Amino acid sequence: MVETTDADKVVEEHEGAVPEEDAPGDSRRKWYLIGAGLAILALMLGGWYLLRDDVTVSLPTASDPTVAAMVGDSKISVAELDREVEAFKSARPGRFEDADESARLRAEVLNTLIDRALIAQEADARGVTVTDEAVEAQVNALIDSYGSKEAFEESMGSGPAIVDALRGKYRTDLLADALLRDLTGDAVLDNTQRDTKLRSLLDELRAKTAIEIRDKAVLAWQEAGNATASE
Repeated sequence: MVETTDADKVVEEHEGAVPEEDAPGDSRRKWYLIGAGLAILALMLGGWYLLRDDVTVSLPTASDPTVAAMVGDSKISVAELDREVEAFKSARPGRFEDADESARLRAEVLNTLIDRALIAQEADARGVTVTDEAVEAQVNALIDSYGSKEAFEESMGSGPAIVDALRGKYRTDLLADALLRDLTGDAVLDNTQRDTKLRSLLDELRAKTAIEIRDKAVLAWQEAGNATASE
């Protein structure tokens, strides 16, 4: 059974005052290493994903309102971003009613989707795949950990957006695992080594990939001084 106190700790980091290290304009990076089974906020922004305030942002070159970001040739749609954000909010009703917190959440979710796209692109380039069955096994294991589907939905929320968000998170987790095995020759890595390798890989992928944020709400939040674009 999930310990709600751990989940609340994660949510509290996204509520109330912004910690000193996350003050507007600070480009330092924050990592969350949260295991499966916590609240949807921890699950989707957890794993090994870097919540970046230092994404390289170029001004939109197109006015397509349906595109939230371009990652190389891949599009992240506004609809996909909206679904992921709503999955967070439905899991924690009333937690993101503050306009600034809601905008920050949207920016962090978009950056998580960018990292997912980078991992998917690298996996495709290396011929690394995961099966739908493996993804569903992870989702079902999480649901089973609550004892029943009803208990899961009471804690995490109900609706297809929640499960779809989990599928996206677990697919990327599995792809990241497979990529690291490919890069290290199946070497056995402890959690610290695995995290360090993935940080390095994501840094490398971001450095060589053109990333253009187009979502108007995220751009407005960044332009208000809430994030520092790296050069």
